[in-house]
Amino acid sequence: MFFSLGHGGEAYKKVYFHPLKRRPVSETIDRKDIILSDGAVSLEACGRITHRSRMRPSIVKQMQLVGAWRDVPLDSGLLSPDLNIVDRKLDEIAGMQPKMAYGLEEQDKEIYECYCELNLKGFEHKEDGEETGLPLPYRVTIEKDSRQILEIRRWWEEGDESYVRKEVFVEYVFVPAFPGVNLGLLHILGNATRALTAAWRIALDNGMLSNFPGGIMARSSGKQQTTSIRLGPGQIAPVDVDGVPLNQAFMPLPYRDVTQGLMNMIQMVETSSQRVGGTAETAVGEGRQDAPVGTTIALIEQATKILNAVHKRMHTAQQKEFSLLKELFRRDPQALW
Repeated sequence: MFFSLGHGGEAYKKVYFHPLKRRPVSETIDRKDIILSDGAVSLEACGRITHRSRMRPSIVKQMQLVGAWRDVPLDSGLLSPDLNIVDRKLDEIAGMQPKMAYGLEEQDKEIYECYCELNLKGFEHKEDGEETGLPLPYRVTIEKDSRQILEIRRWWEEGDESYVRKEVFVEYVFVPAFPGVNLGLLHILGNATRALTAAWRIALDNGMLSNFPGGIMARSSGKQQTTSIRLGPGQIAPVDVDGVPLNQAFMPLPYRDVTQGLMNMIQMVETSSQRVGGTAETAVGEGRQDAPVGTTIALIEQATKILNAVHKRMHTAQQKEFSLLKELFRRDPQALW
């Protein structure tokens, strides 16, 4: 999860009581499986949070047998995998082609767990005996293909007259940018990485071609069986050039080695990337040996300012995660052992 956090800029954890494991769990949720309502600036301000997951039919049946979900049939015949654009792109990069149809015994169930606000008929919010029309927070679980509702549960603490929804998801943020958009190293250093990769490939190609150059030869020397003349150490190959001097019959192509300008550009891109990415390189061992301690500490703090900010956000999110776990264990102390 932390690796994907630095790479993509955000990661999510789901803290809840697992009915099958019979204890609180904290699971990492893939970003592509979190569907937020439009205009959401944060999880707390989001009106609808949907967690999409795929479960084996055996797990779905176990959830129904333990009473967590309604025991309703979910058969819908042969199904075709409905992959979203992210899954299709990942399969394309990996060179995988999904099956067009699965049997019922092989098909994973796609579950949508929606945390939303509803005004359910028969469970309306009332004040002084009168309906107020206030939508209350609920968790609605739906099986996508059969369109069956597996559960509807309240999403607030029992007895809470304010109906404040409970926290389930924890958002880890690398670098916050715009509302609902968080940045990672892929966004910050993506263009610089592509530029460096292209420059390194050019440098490698230049070095290879300068060490193993191709060339052209006169037609008068075309009586050879092959145009590939490779000589090992201490070997001599006869060449028929019809009396033309060898230096005039053959000419290597003007391949150039790695130029100083290309090396300077590579170093410039690397330096700017380190500066933008906040790489901490503190030269505390260079310069004056009798530098004051305060100056040295100030240099270290300046170099690690961005890293410290990232760590603070991660510690804050982890504190929230531990608080949710503590609350779940408080409700069910038996789960501790």
